[in-house]
Amino acid sequence: MAPSSDSAARSTVVALVGCDSDELLEGISDLPAVAALSLRGQDPTDAALAIATRPQPYVVHDADPLEHVAAAWVELFQERATLGTLEVEVEALLALFASGAAFMPDYYVVASPGAVEGEWRHWWFGALAHHC
Repeated sequence: MAPSSDSAARSTVVALVGCDSDELLEGISDLPAVAALSLRGQDPTDAALAIATRPQPYVVHDADPLEHVAAAWVELFQERATLGTLEVEVEALLALFASGAAFMPDYYVVASPGAVEGEWRHWWFGALAHHC
């Protein structure tokens, strides 16, 4: 069940992406004001509900709502994508956002940015990729 608009996350939500996210989540799991959630690979609706229902002021998780859009974007620039794949992923995500079944985090933290390579570096850092 998707969280309704009145049950959207009231916490500050941080998506932890990149290498070493498991270790970092484990490292902050004992902080009383932080809910550290390992949600990678879960259904977006279930992840959104888990995030939205936490009472802590900060929720840090590893479920990236842009994961499929990002992969399609990277494949497009690597010339490995089927025509229209990126558009399909964007439309699917927008539908999830519109229904309340997913939402964007307030912040993204890219763990181990030096380990991010190729087009993924450009996805996460854009024009700043060469400085990471």
